[in-house]
Amino acid sequence: MPSCSNRRQQGRAGGRVETRRDGRVAVFSAEAQASSSASTDQVWALLMQVRRWPEWYPGYVAAEADGPLRDGQHGTVTLVDGRRSAFEVFTCTQPCDMTMGGSGPGVRIRFSYHFDANDAGGTDIVLGHTLSGPTSPIFGRLFGRRVAGYLPTAAHQLARLAKTPAMDT
Repeated sequence: MPSCSNRRQQGRAGGRVETRRDGRVAVFSAEAQASSSASTDQVWALLMQVRRWPEWYPGYVAAEADGPLRDGQHGTVTLVDGRRSAFEVFTCTQPCDMTMGGSGPGVRIRFSYHFDANDAGGTDIVLGHTLSGPTSPIFGRLFGRRVAGYLPTAAHQLARLAKTPAMDT
């Protein structure tokens, strides 16, 4: 099993839109951090329980996957407004990193989850959301800032719930 790198990042609440140097690719990104006394394995185990995502991510009312999460796995989340959104897992490296998302007209949507063991014996959690592509400024205004607002709550709820005994669902 790979070990988690000890990368420390500065979190960004909210969101921002930037244009890369080539002037062609716009990006919206947001990030939030939290620390948990739970181990990386405990945090990872909670992340792998897809049906429990609505317990810690305030933007979801339901979540399901077609099977265990791994590279290439597909699933669906139901958003708080009732819309269903398909996702694909792009990278899944236990117990440290997962990137998932989808796409829309002219936009690539990514959610990232990174867990580092910290010096206190717990886990530093970094959740990220990125929109890229020519229509990302529009999608950023439509829903990116709302998602950016969810991230701090999601990071803290994930940190808190990972410390409780596991429940298989």
